Amino acid sequence: TGLQIDAGHRAALDQALRKAATYAVGRLDDRAKGGIPIAVKSEAIEIATDYALRSVPDALKHFGVGTDRLKAMVEARLGEWMIDPDAVDDFVSRIRPAAT
Repeated sequence: TGLQIDAGHRAALDQALRKAATYAVGRLDDRAKGGIPIAVKSEAIEIATDYALRSVPDALKHFGVGTDRLKAMVEARLGEWMIDPDAVDDFVSRIRPAAT
């Protein structure tokens, strides 16, 4: 049914966005250790967007998700990885394991 198709495409898109964010962080490697510095945010978005475009073109087409909307979705997923390296406390807390 249409609902099952929607659910399948939605699940594929969600999984692809998570993988795209992880892929972007991996591609940025050392620069992303502990988080993605704001200075390379746009590069991370481009990498993840390209990954998603290649991974789930049918789901993107099904939901009418264009490149601009996809970039916004990717940016939202990358949000948890973004850091401001000038905010020393935030940066240190991400690269140093929390004391238990």
